[in-house]
Amino acid sequence: MLTVRIRVSKVSKDRPDGYTFFEHRGESMTHVGSGLLTKIASGEGKCCCDECCRDSTRKQKWWIVTIKTACHVVFNTEEAVSTFVDLFYEDEDSLKKGTMKKMHGWRVQDKDEDGDWCMLQCAIHDTDLARQLIECVSLKAHWKRMFVSLQKKLDVKMLCVVVSHPHGSPKYISIGNLTKFVKIEGKIDYSCIYTAATCNGSSGAPVIVPWKLKARSWPGWWSWTAVHSYRLDNGCNQSANGLFHTYKCKPLEGVLSEVGKRVFHFPLCQNRFVFSMEHSL
Repeated sequence: MLTVRIRVSKVSKDRPDGYTFFEHRGESMTHVGSGLLTKIASGEGKCCCDECCRDSTRKQKWWIVTIKTACHVVFNTEEAVSTFVDLFYEDEDSLKKGTMKKMHGWRVQDKDEDGDWCMLQCAIHDTDLARQLIECVSLKAHWKRMFVSLQKKLDVKMLCVVVSHPHGSPKYISIGNLTKFVKIEGKIDYSCIYTAATCNGSSGAPVIVPWKLKARSWPGWWSWTAVHSYRLDNGCNQSANGLFHTYKCKPLEGVLSEVGKRVFHFPLCQNRFVFSMEHSL
């Protein structure tokens, strides 16, 4: 699971009245958010991204990278082509060390304005980067085991984890509790309310809730993942709409010792417990 930083430099003229940034419609205005790598697939035929369309030669070998984020971060394709996605931004030295990679937005493949999520797609031609991202996607099962193990070892009733780039800064993990699931009327989706800390720039970040269901019909470990949407007046946060996923796995040993290697910080978001991450999540 890989969290990314998103930088958007334009506000679409099609944002409706009352929607985030609607008062800046049609303007060049930079805003930042976070997102979650969900998929990478080989492109078919010749690449049709903006870069290739500008060149006389369109590349034959390319990949489509799909990022889930909040719809109010990247509203449509008009904004997507004015978007950069930063990968592996782990610390302030990532750019100097050359470990941070950058992708250019291509299009919004799907979205739900009311549910506040969208699927941003980028086209890449870098074979080494494609391999790296394929490996990140394949590690999803290991991260699921990590969160299961964390919930068993920590004294929390319902663990909630948010991984984001607050204020466009390097990656942070914030840990809190799930307080409530909200069923979305007329849909199979849910939203959740949680205490894990967020700041501006956290919009679109993955909100992960691992938990154990003891019902006879669906026993085992489930996960609920959506993206962060907004802050409530009571200080809690609410996610965009999301779905449940089930998996069966054994606890991953040594997780807490790995977490112990992280560098701890305490100043973010009203003294809630937050620690930075030295490796990709």
